[in-house]
Amino acid sequence: MESQLNFCSLFVWNATDGSIDELFCREDESDLICSVRWVTQGSILAASGGSGAVELWDAAESKALRVMDGHTARVACLDWAEHLLASGCQDGKVHLHDVRVAEHHVSTFSGHTQVGIRVY
Repeated sequence: MESQLNFCSLFVWNATDGSIDELFCREDESDLICSVRWVTQGSILAASGGSGAVELWDAAESKALRVMDGHTARVACLDWAEHLLASGCQDGKVHLHDVRVAEHHVSTFSGHTQVGIRVY
């Protein structure tokens, strides 16, 4: 039997007990997971894919917290700075989100020419 990689599911490995649990599986198999990033302290995980949405998950509770829309293409990179989350899209735009508030979009930086970002 041939095994296939599945880029639509996100698994979390527990270093304490060695268990591996599926956090989520996307229904749309064309919406591949492109980037994941843990918050600096805590169990919150940001995940992005080809749809342009950024999802926040509580990995300890295996619970979806919210979906933040705004990008129009694949979000290839994510980075945290406390409660702020930067998401970089292949269209050259970087969105800054304040995850504490409902109106999460703080600002957009345009003209970014590289995929990688880092927030300090």
